[in-house]
Amino acid sequence: MDVSDPGGARNPLRSNGIGALQSEHGLRFDATFRSSGCTQIEAITESAGQSASGTLLATRLTGTAIAVPADFSSAAFFIVAACLAASPSLTLTNVGVNPTRTGLLDLLRRMGADIRVHPRTGRDSPGAEPVADLEIRASQLHGITVAEAEVPLSIDEFPVFFVAAACASGETLVRGALELRVKESDRLAAMAAGLTTLGVENQLLPDGLWIRGAEGLIGGTIDSRGDHRIAMAFAVAALRASAPIEILDIANVATSFPGFVETARAAGLGVAAL
Repeated sequence: MDVSDPGGARNPLRSNGIGALQSEHGLRFDATFRSSGCTQIEAITESAGQSASGTLLATRLTGTAIAVPADFSSAAFFIVAACLAASPSLTLTNVGVNPTRTGLLDLLRRMGADIRVHPRTGRDSPGAEPVADLEIRASQLHGITVAEAEVPLSIDEFPVFFVAAACASGETLVRGALELRVKESDRLAAMAAGLTTLGVENQLLPDGLWIRGAEGLIGGTIDSRGDHRIAMAFAVAALRASAPIEILDIANVATSFPGFVETARAAGLGVAAL
C-alpha cells in the first residue's frame, strides 16, 4: 500500500537545501530535504537563555525535481493498525524513513512488534531522503517505559502509540512529553479522556501518560477536539473495540491526510464518514 498524500506528496516540489539544528540537549533535527554540493556555515544562536548551534548553507539555489516519499507520520496509523490486526501482513510502500522521524518503529519493536524494513535503493541523489517499504505482521505487544530521550523522535506519533499501548499487555509509561500539551490540542488530555471512554485504565500526568493495557476495548463516542491525529488514532483503536467508536470533530483529517477514509478501507478498517 502506498500511503503517499494524494493531495500533495505525489506532486513534484522544487527546492534545494538542508538544515539541521543541534539543541542544547543534544537532539538533532534533520527536518528538510537533503541535497549535495552545498557549502556549510557554522552558526551559534542564543535566545531566552537557550543556545543552539547548527549548520546553515551558503549555496546558490536552483530549481530541481525532488522525489518526496510517503510521510512517515501518516504511515504510522497503518503501522500500528497492522501490529494489531494484519492478516497475514501489511506492506506500506515508499515510506520516508529518515532516522530523526522513525522513533515509533523502535518503540513498537521493543513492545514486540514484527516490523521489517526493506530499504529502497537507486534514489536520485546521494543526499536523498532514505526510503523503504515496511512489512508489518500482527504481534502480541507488551508495555514499555519510554525514555525521555526517545520522545522527540516520536512526538507526532504518540497519539497512535498510546493506542498500541492500550492494546498491549502490561503497563506503558511516557514522561517528558510536555510538548504534546500544546499541539493542535492537548493531546495528552485528549488521549487520556478517549482511552477512559473505551475502558482503558490510564493516568494523565503533567508531562506524559501511564496506560495499563486492556484485553479489549469497548465502543463509545470520542471527542477528537478538532485534532486530526487524535481522530485517526481512535479510528485505529476500533480494530480492538467490541462496539463501534464514533469520533467527533474530524474535519481536519481531510486537511492533513486527504483520502484517509479511503486508504483505511483499502487496508481493511471499517471506517465510514457520517
